[in-house]
Amino acid sequence: MNVPPLPVNVLLDEAARDFGKTPAMAFLGRATTYRRLASAVDLFAGSLAELGVRRGDRVALVLPNCPQFVIAFFAALRLGAVVVPLDPQLGADGLRDRLGDCAPRVTLVVDDAYDTVVGAMARGASAGQLVVTTLVEGASFGVRVGLRIPLPRARRLRRLVGGRVLRGDEKVLFFDEILEGSPGSVQPASLDAERDLAVVLYTAGTTGRPRGAMLTHANIVAAACQAALWDPHIERGTEATLVATPMHTPYGLLMGLVGGVFAASTLILLPDDDPEFIARFARAWGPSTFPATPATYHRIVRWGHRSRARRALRTVRTSLSFGHVLSDGLAAELRKVTGVRGVEGYGLAETCGVALANPLNANARPGTAGVPLPGTEIKIVDDRDPTEIVPAGSAGELAIKGPQVCRGYWNRPSESVAAMRGGWLLTGDIAMMSPDGYITVIDRKSDMVVTGGHVVFPSEVEWAVRRHPGVVDCAAVGVPDGQAGEALAVSVVTDGSVTVTAEGIRQTCARYLPPYMLPRDVRLVTGLPRSRNGAVLRRVLRLAATPEQPQVGLPKRPAASATEE
Repeated sequence: MNVPPLPVNVLLDEAARDFGKTPAMAFLGRATTYRRLASAVDLFAGSLAELGVRRGDRVALVLPNCPQFVIAFFAALRLGAVVVPLDPQLGADGLRDRLGDCAPRVTLVVDDAYDTVVGAMARGASAGQLVVTTLVEGASFGVRVGLRIPLPRARRLRRLVGGRVLRGDEKVLFFDEILEGSPGSVQPASLDAERDLAVVLYTAGTTGRPRGAMLTHANIVAAACQAALWDPHIERGTEATLVATPMHTPYGLLMGLVGGVFAASTLILLPDDDPEFIARFARAWGPSTFPATPATYHRIVRWGHRSRARRALRTVRTSLSFGHVLSDGLAAELRKVTGVRGVEGYGLAETCGVALANPLNANARPGTAGVPLPGTEIKIVDDRDPTEIVPAGSAGELAIKGPQVCRGYWNRPSESVAAMRGGWLLTGDIAMMSPDGYITVIDRKSDMVVTGGHVVFPSEVEWAVRRHPGVVDCAAVGVPDGQAGEALAVSVVTDGSVTVTAEGIRQTCARYLPPYMLPRDVRLVTGLPRSRNGAVLRRVLRLAATPEQPQVGLPKRPAASATEE
């Protein structure tokens, strides 16, 4: 696959040139055309330049999905700066680690996360100049008026958009003010797309400290091309993309923002994946594509208004699901409830969010991550010796090579060397390849459990647990055991339809698994701790499943620590 090495901001320039009058963004009742978006980006680039942002500087975006994210993203890239998207729901410790690592020149932050950023700075992080914004700024006049109405629907929206008053702080700048006071557009930086970084995208931190994947302009443009080639029905300038997956995640950034602009699509921006708001704004705009995660699908099918969900999503043609495994049961329930056919794919921060996907036709194979996207090479290697390729049908570590693979990790040269071998990225995921090339991702390499000399994949135990009636979710982890090395502990979420007990779970597992795979500890929980992309935070579960904890009846959902989001 030959992709021209273009700066990412050229994608916006081309969309504005070819489809200037097409709505680029729809947010809380307000639409902005591509021509107006490009103009706002030019002006905000001038504002950032006036704040001292230069080529190679980092600009952190501690923002949910909103127009300010889109404007700041392309404005920073126009100057040759490096965008660092961060989750506004992170705690102060999580932001301290990331901001301290990337040392941004400017940090844009939504008002609800302002105190957390200040807390991160108090813990030693450098955030540079703070620029604060509110979600209300991007909403239409009608929505702003509606927020004052004392109705349940308005209360839900008020909780979503926040709206703190911080105008009295002289050290803080405000997005709307510096945009209006811009000195004017600036000359775009001259960039080498194959060498200049566009984004530092932090890994989810589900197994250790998050690392910043360094993505060049060429990486991101190539990934957008790969994703576009996968959907043969894309018609540039006519699409509408429902962007409910956070744009600070790999998949949300690529498939929601960059891929949407590449297709000159209307981005229906949602700062939260609450089914109420998905239905409301999807019905208004009629999305054709809906990139999502299994966690979002789960919220939709569990929502009590199935007919509204079906009507709102009736126009969706393509819905690729990334983040973690899309189970057969959830995919079937999604189609039954909404008519949407969710198709699983696979990607990482290190691959701009995309690497594998199922075909968008009858060749899709539920339960697998699909096949490589155009221009992507894969192999399954021995997890102890990456020079050895394992045969089809055998488990090993998934390795990926392609134009979307990152250059390494920010400030982590030794880890970059360990992960990148001759252009191949060692993903840390254990997978199997079928004889016809479909990939099934089994588990993280670091999540494998060694018990009594046997290697056990948590997904094997989870598969058996899900056979028990009433189980809707579960996760298995290894915990220290003096005799076997590690023992298996499983956390189980039920739907309340039948009585579920620890002994019943063990009996079900015994029907499918050998004795050494049976869980020693069974904990009934109300929910599993997950990162924003839906991945289970197994470190939190391991901590909760210590021998001092009771084996059954954990009454509360475990709280994820700030660095694990």
